Amino acid sequence: MEAALGVRLPADFKQLVRAYGAHHFAEFLTPLTPFAGRDLLVGPAKRLLEQERGFRDRYPEDSPYPFYPYDPHPVGAVEFLVGWLSGRISTSVFPDATESAESAEEG
Repeated sequence: MEAALGVRLPADFKQLVRAYGAHHFAEFLTPLTPFAGRDLLVGPAKRLLEQERGFRDRYPEDSPYPFYPYDPHPVGAVEFLVGWLSGRISTSVFPDATESAESAEEG
């Protein structure tokens, strides 16, 4: 995956995926993986990284850190997941875990 994407994925993300695979956390969040019969990681991530590389080339002073194909947070993947599930961390990419759980119960 890393060779296909041209980036190194964080070690804790790789451990999470090894341990849980395509598991649905809070019946909503599934880490993007190339498993379970579909590649949900490489294709979409390549497109996103290509867009980000264009920005990096145009504005290198605004891009001091390597790009990864997800919303950046100052914590690792596992700490983010625990923080999101406990309500301590939120992201603009998807709803909080409590909102997601309430939606699942209503549906």
